[in-house]
Amino acid sequence: HWSYGGAKYAWKPAAERPAVPAVLSDVVIIPANQKFKVDVGDGLPDTGIMRVRIRAARASSEGKHLPTVRLHFGNQASNDSRVSVDVGGRDITIDAPPGKPRFYHWDVPLTEAPRNAFRHIQKLGQLPNPAEFLELRNTSSTPVALVIDYVEIIAPALDQWPPESHTRIFHERKTADEKTYAREVISRFMARTWRRPVSDTEVNQKLALYAKLRPQCEDFQEAMVEVLASVLASPKFLYLIRADEEGTPANRRVTDLELAARLAFFLWSSLPDAELLASAKHGKLSDAKVLEQQAKRMLADPRAARFARHYTRQWLGMDQLEFVKID
Repeated sequence: HWSYGGAKYAWKPAAERPAVPAVLSDVVIIPANQKFKVDVGDGLPDTGIMRVRIRAARASSEGKHLPTVRLHFGNQASNDSRVSVDVGGRDITIDAPPGKPRFYHWDVPLTEAPRNAFRHIQKLGQLPNPAEFLELRNTSSTPVALVIDYVEIIAPALDQWPPESHTRIFHERKTADEKTYAREVISRFMARTWRRPVSDTEVNQKLALYAKLRPQCEDFQEAMVEVLASVLASPKFLYLIRADEEGTPANRRVTDLELAARLAFFLWSSLPDAELLASAKHGKLSDAKVLEQQAKRMLADPRAARFARHYTRQWLGMDQLEFVKID
């Protein structure tokens, strides 16, 4: 017998994380090829990592197959317009036995989720009004069900403060001189984003911009953000440019650093990591064996799935299938 519990265990959005309750008696049972929807309204920020945690277990100990669950994110702009896409990047196997659930989670960059275009125009609310929602889908190919008693959504999810994305740019400051620290931050950031060593002349140009902006800004970071934005606006970041001097043959081979950038964008849709850059800086990447080793390492990395996803969805236009309603 099913009855509606009136969402008595639901949380309202909170600034601090509440204590996790003991295993609840009110649960959601998701059979194979079925889904459960969680309406998040307008409670999510525009950027950052969304961590979705579920406490789940198998519904039955019978059979040898385990249920799998996939996370979708969607939005509903109107009664007739709805879309949801896979954002978890992987199916999670629920191996906890019946009655002994455990936690499973996904970390999702909110910039990769299909956000509701009306979220800054009008207040989002419960379905079928304009909203954003999560879907937990039992993707099992065999008739096995899973049980969920607890869902937790944290956004932005930060494992440390300042977050790693901040400390990678604004590293530990070891000097009291602001201009010296500004040079360190700028030169490190330029070399990373332009994917090659940068000259003193290039760094000095950005330092001159910083010196011009600093009196107009409240603090160091505000001025530095404007300078770093100009680095990202440069064609040297936006395009794969060959650093050819006048008279260089048009058919010359790319340098190891240029090869590292092309390999990273091809396989990861991202910048080269420290190991790939180290191989390139030491002139080893042009060696066929080293190149093969690096390519295999990169293909084994989860970031390699980005190309397949982007190629099918963006280049081939397969993302439009998400908007097709199947009779």
